[in-house]
Amino acid sequence: MDLLKESPESLATQSKSLGSVTFPPMPGLQGAARRRLDECTDTGISLQQTKWPSNPYSYAGPNSTANLTIPVGFEGSCCAVDQRAVQSIDVKACGKALEVSDLEENVTFMIMAPRQ
Repeated sequence: MDLLKESPESLATQSKSLGSVTFPPMPGLQGAARRRLDECTDTGISLQQTKWPSNPYSYAGPNSTANLTIPVGFEGSCCAVDQRAVQSIDVKACGKALEVSDLEENVTFMIMAPRQ
């Protein structure tokens, strides 16, 4: 588990990397975070990444679909993501989740997926 604590102003204007996740600037957090932070004595927003040792949703089955863009120059069949590569992220203020939306760039996860 990786944890990073930043000010709303910093997260609004700068990309942040945490483990294998890159968060783009999140300008929309300033208003929501400011209101949440007014309710408690904490002064920052926590970004948390969890790398699970096994898929906590494996009961749903091994297959899932995603809207993937295959990189230019990629040759071969696509990949199989190892069940141990499951990651999750949380953005919280005062211990409560904040909704992140309307980002100008995507949140990027780097996941090793060997070619088949």
